[in-house]
Order: sequence, then C-alpha cells, then structure tokens
Amino acid sequence: MDIRIITASNKEEFFAHEIKKLDEKNRSFDECLTEFEEVILRKTLQQYRGNISQTAKELKIPRPRLYRLMKKFALNLEEFH
Repeated sequence: MDIRIITASNKEEFFAHEIKKLDEKNRSFDECLTEFEEVILRKTLQQYRGNISQTAKELKIPRPRLYRLMKKFALNLEEFH
C-alpha cells in the first residue's frame, strides 16, 4: 500500500498499515513511535509541498514544534517542493 496523500477518509487505513509494518520489524515502542512520527511528518510535508503553515495546521501542532521535528529528522524543505 502506498498512500501518497493522507486524507480524512484514508488516514485510519494508513495508520493501521504503518503500525503493522513497524510491528513486523519487532522494534521497541520508542523506535516505533519515532519512525511513525517521521513517516507522518514526511507524508504531510509532501502533501503540502513543504508549506510549513499548512503542514503545521494539518498536524495540529505549532510551527516551532514542526521546525524542531524537521531538525530532529534532518528534513530539508527543498526535498518537498
């Protein structure tokens, strides 16, 4: 399954699929959480073509937190344009 855009109608399916993939790798909870966080962040940035305001709004997080997460995962906005 390759969901390119996360929408209200497919987000439960997307989350279930990603959780199953993480579970198959037999990782710790913290490892799964970190990887899932990065996947969601990447997909949402792709969906909004790197638009910080739209991405933060969709994720319901403040922009400073979004910037911290991008730094944590070494994400560069040019990747998403």
